[in-house]
Order: sequence, then structure tokens, then C-alpha cells
Amino acid sequence: MNDQLEFELLTEHVIDDNHDPKVTVKVPGARYDISNFNTSENTSRDYPPYQFQTNNTSIIFHNGQPLYGLGANGVTMESLIAVCIHRLEHFQKGAYPSDENQEALGHLKASLDVLKRRTIKMQAMADA
Repeated sequence: MNDQLEFELLTEHVIDDNHDPKVTVKVPGARYDISNFNTSENTSRDYPPYQFQTNNTSIIFHNGQPLYGLGANGVTMESLIAVCIHRLEHFQKGAYPSDENQEALGHLKASLDVLKRRTIKMQAMADA
């Protein structure tokens, strides 16, 4: 028996192997660790109560059947997509608008709509 856990490294996002954050799958579909970045020069880290420097973060997704009325036990894909939509909309209104941002926004909004429909369908099936 192998006591060493083997983790998958995601590479779909990588453009520059030396500088892009590393995404490691710790629990497939449930936990992802992101590393290889340095927040020391990122002014967003200075807003209370987050005055810290970090070089990694974890995303822990909701795991298991939704417990309606009790809330999620982790981050949802929908919430992460909403963050990405908000960030791109911020870029589009500011100094970094681009056709590529607009195209990505369209895809993200379509993805969010599909996932919302899936959730509504799953809720209806659970209530039946």
C-alpha cells in the first residue's frame, strides 16, 4: 500500500510555467490548493481584516447533497463564477476593457445560468 498521496496538478490555465499560480487537486472535485504567487505587492491585501501576506490559498467546494435550509458546507461553483464575472465587469468599466474580457463575460454568464438551472432542477427533484 502506498502511503504517499498523489495529487493532480492542473495546467489548463498556464501560460508561463515559471510565473503562473500552481493549482493542485487535493480532493478531486472538492478541494484545490493554489500556490506560487506572492501577495507582498498586492494592495488588495491591505484591507482589514486581511492584513497579511500569503503565497497560497485553498478552495474548498460544497461537498455532498445540498442541505436545503442549512446552507452550503463549502464554496459553490456558482459563487466562484460570480466573482470572476464581477472582476471582469470591473475591468470593463475601468482601465482594462477588452474584447476578450467581454467574450469571457458572455461565457461565464452563460455557465452561471446553466448551473443555476441545474440547481433549480435538482431542488425540484428533491422536493418531489
